[in-house]
Amino acid sequence: DVLYQLNRTDNVINAYSDVMTSLEQGVTPPLTATSTSDFSNGREITVSGNKMVVTQDDNGSNGGNRLLVYNISPTSITLERSFAVGFNVWGVHAFDQTLYAVVDNSNQLAIFRNFFTRGGSAVAPDQVVTVEGIVRTHGLTYNSRLNQMLMTDVGSAADATDGAIVLINDFTHVSADGVVTAAEQ
Repeated sequence: DVLYQLNRTDNVINAYSDVMTSLEQGVTPPLTATSTSDFSNGREITVSGNKMVVTQDDNGSNGGNRLLVYNISPTSITLERSFAVGFNVWGVHAFDQTLYAVVDNSNQLAIFRNFFTRGGSAVAPDQVVTVEGIVRTHGLTYNSRLNQMLMTDVGSAADATDGAIVLINDFTHVSADGVVTAAEQ
Protein backbone atom coordinates (compact mmCIF):
# COMPACT_ATOMS: atom_id res chain seq x y z
CA ASP A 1 0.00 0.00 0.00
CA VAL A 2 2.75 2.41 -1.09
CA LEU A 3 2.56 5.12 -3.73
CA TYR A 4 5.80 6.34 -5.32
CA GLN A 5 5.86 9.79 -6.91
CA LEU A 6 8.46 11.45 -9.11
CA ASN A 7 8.67 14.96 -7.65
CA ARG A 8 9.91 17.16 -10.53
CA THR A 9 10.01 20.30 -8.36
CA ASP A 10 12.54 18.89 -5.89
CA ASN A 11 14.05 16.24 -8.23
CA VAL A 12 13.41 13.41 -5.79
CA ILE A 13 11.23 10.31 -5.44
CA ASN A 14 8.71 10.36 -2.59
CA ALA A 15 7.07 7.30 -1.02
CA TYR A 16 3.67 7.58 0.65
CA SER A 17 2.43 4.69 2.81
CA ASP A 18 -0.99 3.54 4.04
CA VAL A 19 -2.48 5.08 0.91
CA MET A 20 -5.83 3.26 0.79
CA THR A 21 -6.56 3.70 4.50
CA SER A 22 -5.60 7.37 4.34
CA LEU A 23 -7.81 8.01 1.32
CA GLU A 24 -10.74 6.16 2.91
CA GLN A 25 -10.33 8.40 5.98
CA GLY A 26 -10.05 11.54 3.85
CA VAL A 27 -6.51 12.34 4.96
CA THR A 28 -3.25 12.73 3.09
CA PRO A 29 -1.13 9.57 3.07
CA PRO A 30 2.00 9.96 5.21
CA LEU A 31 5.31 10.62 3.48
CA THR A 32 7.54 7.73 4.60
CA ALA A 33 10.64 8.04 2.37
CA THR A 34 12.36 10.52 0.09
CA SER A 35 15.33 9.86 -2.18
CA THR A 36 18.33 12.10 -2.50
CA SER A 37 18.27 14.49 -5.46
CA ASP A 38 20.14 12.42 -8.05
CA PHE A 39 18.41 13.62 -11.23
CA SER A 40 16.87 16.66 -12.82
CA ASN A 41 14.31 16.79 -15.61
CA GLY A 42 12.93 13.39 -14.58
CA ARG A 43 10.26 12.02 -16.89
CA GLU A 44 8.86 8.76 -15.61
CA ILE A 45 9.32 5.92 -13.14
CA THR A 46 8.75 2.18 -13.21
CA VAL A 47 9.06 -0.52 -10.58
CA SER A 48 10.02 -4.20 -10.70
CA GLY A 49 10.24 -5.89 -7.32
CA ASN A 50 12.37 -3.70 -5.06
CA LYS A 51 13.93 -1.80 -8.00
CA MET A 52 12.79 1.49 -9.47
CA VAL A 53 14.01 3.13 -12.66
CA VAL A 54 13.82 6.89 -13.18
CA THR A 55 14.29 8.41 -16.62
CA GLN A 56 16.20 11.68 -16.91
CA ASP A 57 15.89 13.68 -20.11
CA ASP A 58 18.91 15.78 -21.13
CA ASN A 59 18.39 19.48 -20.49
CA GLY A 60 21.89 20.62 -21.40
CA SER A 61 23.15 20.93 -17.83
CA ASN A 62 22.12 17.74 -16.00
CA GLY A 63 24.62 15.16 -17.25
CA GLY A 64 22.54 13.97 -20.19
CA ASN A 65 19.99 11.25 -20.83
CA ARG A 66 20.12 8.73 -18.00
CA LEU A 67 18.42 5.72 -16.47
CA LEU A 68 18.78 5.74 -12.67
CA VAL A 69 18.18 2.58 -10.65
CA TYR A 70 17.02 2.79 -7.02
CA ASN A 71 16.52 0.16 -4.33
CA ILE A 72 13.12 0.89 -2.81
CA SER A 73 11.02 0.02 0.20
CA PRO A 74 8.21 1.92 1.94
CA THR A 75 10.79 3.62 4.17
CA SER A 76 13.90 3.86 1.99
CA ILE A 77 14.78 4.98 -1.54
CA THR A 78 18.49 4.59 -2.29
CA LEU A 79 20.35 5.18 -5.54
CA GLU A 80 22.07 2.00 -6.70
CA ARG A 81 23.48 3.04 -10.08
CA SER A 82 23.05 5.45 -12.95
CA PHE A 83 23.48 4.72 -16.65
CA ALA A 84 24.06 7.12 -19.53
CA VAL A 85 21.85 6.22 -22.47
CA GLY A 86 22.38 7.34 -26.06
CA PHE A 87 18.91 8.71 -26.76
CA ASN A 88 16.28 11.00 -25.23
CA VAL A 89 14.25 8.90 -22.84
CA TRP A 90 10.66 9.35 -21.76
CA GLY A 91 8.31 6.52 -20.79
CA VAL A 92 9.57 3.27 -19.27
CA HIS A 93 8.09 0.00 -18.13
CA ALA A 94 9.91 -2.74 -16.23
CA PHE A 95 8.81 -6.34 -16.27
CA ASP A 96 10.95 -8.76 -14.30
CA GLN A 97 14.51 -8.14 -15.64
CA THR A 98 13.43 -6.43 -18.88
CA LEU A 99 13.18 -2.67 -19.27
CA TYR A 100 11.16 -1.16 -22.12
CA ALA A 101 11.98 2.49 -22.84
CA VAL A 102 10.52 5.03 -25.25
CA VAL A 103 13.03 6.60 -27.62
CA ASP A 104 11.64 10.13 -27.43
CA ASN A 105 11.21 12.19 -30.61
CA SER A 106 10.78 8.97 -32.60
CA ASN A 107 8.58 5.99 -33.37
CA GLN A 108 10.91 3.60 -31.55
CA LEU A 109 10.98 1.49 -28.43
CA ALA A 110 14.23 0.27 -26.84
CA ILE A 111 14.40 -3.08 -25.06
CA PHE A 112 17.02 -3.77 -22.38
CA ARG A 113 17.17 -7.42 -21.28
CA ASN A 114 18.73 -8.38 -17.92
CA PHE A 115 18.68 -4.68 -17.13
CA PHE A 116 18.97 -4.91 -13.34
CA THR A 117 22.12 -7.05 -13.47
CA ARG A 118 24.09 -4.69 -15.73
CA GLY A 119 27.17 -2.82 -14.63
CA GLY A 120 29.17 0.05 -16.04
CA SER A 121 28.27 3.68 -16.51
CA ALA A 122 26.50 3.49 -19.88
CA VAL A 123 23.91 1.12 -21.29
CA ALA A 124 22.76 0.31 -24.82
CA PRO A 125 19.53 -1.48 -25.72
CA ASP A 126 19.58 -5.10 -26.82
CA GLN A 127 16.92 -4.32 -29.41
CA VAL A 128 15.27 -1.24 -30.91
CA VAL A 129 11.80 -1.73 -32.35
CA THR A 130 10.28 0.66 -34.89
CA VAL A 131 6.50 1.06 -34.65
CA GLU A 132 5.07 2.08 -38.01
CA GLY A 133 2.62 4.97 -37.98
CA ILE A 134 3.75 6.52 -34.70
CA VAL A 135 5.01 10.10 -35.00
CA ARG A 136 6.37 10.67 -31.48
CA THR A 137 5.82 8.16 -28.72
CA HIS A 138 5.89 9.10 -25.04
CA GLY A 139 4.09 6.55 -22.89
CA LEU A 140 4.02 2.78 -22.77
CA THR A 141 2.96 -0.11 -20.63
CA TYR A 142 3.43 -3.82 -21.11
CA ASN A 143 0.85 -6.39 -20.00
CA SER A 144 2.84 -9.59 -19.60
CA ARG A 145 -0.21 -11.76 -18.93
CA LEU A 146 -1.70 -10.82 -22.31
CA ASN A 147 1.66 -10.14 -24.05
CA GLN A 148 0.35 -6.69 -25.08
CA MET A 149 2.27 -3.44 -25.46
CA LEU A 150 0.27 -0.24 -25.22
CA MET A 151 1.95 2.94 -26.48
CA THR A 152 0.88 6.56 -26.78
CA ASP A 153 1.70 8.70 -29.80
CA VAL A 154 1.65 12.41 -28.96
CA GLY A 155 2.02 13.20 -32.64
CA SER A 156 3.38 16.43 -33.97
CA ALA A 157 3.76 19.40 -31.62
CA ALA A 158 2.43 21.57 -34.45
CA ASP A 159 -0.84 19.60 -34.83
CA ALA A 160 -3.41 19.62 -32.03
CA THR A 161 -5.57 17.00 -33.73
CA ASP A 162 -3.16 14.09 -34.24
CA GLY A 163 -1.90 11.51 -31.78
CA ALA A 164 -3.05 8.00 -30.99
CA ILE A 165 -3.08 5.08 -28.63
CA VAL A 166 -1.46 2.03 -30.17
CA LEU A 167 -2.22 -1.51 -28.97
CA ILE A 168 0.18 -4.26 -30.05
CA ASN A 169 -1.02 -7.80 -29.42
CA ASP A 170 1.41 -10.75 -29.32
CA PHE A 171 4.14 -8.18 -28.74
CA THR A 172 7.15 -10.45 -28.24
CA HIS A 173 6.38 -12.27 -31.49
CA VAL A 174 5.55 -9.28 -33.73
CA SER A 175 8.46 -7.18 -32.43
CA ALA A 176 11.09 -9.91 -32.86
CA ASP A 177 12.06 -8.66 -36.34
CA GLY A 178 12.54 -5.06 -35.09
CA VAL A 179 9.47 -3.62 -36.83
CA VAL A 180 5.83 -3.55 -35.77
CA THR A 181 3.88 -2.94 -38.97
CA ALA A 182 0.51 -1.21 -39.13
CA ALA A 183 -1.10 -4.63 -39.72
CA GLU A 184 0.41 -5.91 -36.45
CA GLN A 185 -1.20 -3.14 -34.35
